[in-house]
Amino acid sequence: MSYADIAALAKDEAFQERVKVSATIDCQTHLDDPNRADWSNLAYDTLRGADHVMDTFIRFVAQTTGIADGYLPTIDQTTITDEAISTAVDAAYPIIASLWYNPDGTPWGGAMHPPVGEEVPPIEEVPPAITSFDPISGGADTLVTIIGVGLTNTARVNIGADCGNLTVVDDTQVTCTIANPRPSKGFYDVIVEINAINYTAATQFQIT
Repeated sequence: MSYADIAALAKDEAFQERVKVSATIDCQTHLDDPNRADWSNLAYDTLRGADHVMDTFIRFVAQTTGIADGYLPTIDQTTITDEAISTAVDAAYPIIASLWYNPDGTPWGGAMHPPVGEEVPPIEEVPPAITSFDPISGGADTLVTIIGVGLTNTARVNIGADCGNLTVVDDTQVTCTIANPRPSKGFYDVIVEINAINYTAATQFQIT
């Protein structure tokens, strides 16, 4: 892993969005943690999309061993899995919390969030996003599980063609089957339609 790879990856907008989505999902497990006020406060900052927090997550993940390997000169994010990003975000969480908070949740060292006692702005709704899907390839009638955030109102999934048997499991998971007859062999975007807006996964599904 070279410094050039790390620097280029950290500036890649698609990579930044993948890290932001992963951090947003990960932080929700730390909200209102009675034993870790610092983790809880970081969770609220993350959900607000605070620039200083998101930038820190991006830098930490880009520097994680193995993440940036092979990114240059091809600039190919298919070498970086969503699982690897999620693992790196989870590992960095306590470190990032310590950068901005004392263990009791009070800010230190010029933290950029509102001071204790100051009213905290309301948390903005997290936009829908696809973080991963499984499997990554298949033929007609293959059951595909799509993981993400804000998926509750999914009305349609398209992978080369509109999928069948659409089931919204919960806000983070949707299942469907590849169309039968299947689209022509090749790579296709994974698209979910939510409230008449299309959201596309960072990687493509291979129709075999």
